[in-house]
Amino acid sequence: MQKILKKDFVNLFTRENVIGFLERRIDRNVLIENIANFGQFFYVCGPDQFVKSITGYLFDLGATADCVVIEE
Repeated sequence: MQKILKKDFVNLFTRENVIGFLERRIDRNVLIENIANFGQFFYVCGPDQFVKSITGYLFDLGATADCVVIEE
């Protein structure tokens, strides 16, 4: 994924202590702080509750259903 996204790739670890990576839970505030354009495409994957929360935040912040890809 990093090869495709290049400088737009942001890697977050929520429980590991990895030097050089942002370490915090992905929530609405993280999205606001790290995303300037909510009209871009988003790829969301993870546990069902995580996907539900993140897609809800994205829609609230202006992303459209056409731009949010959810891994099934």
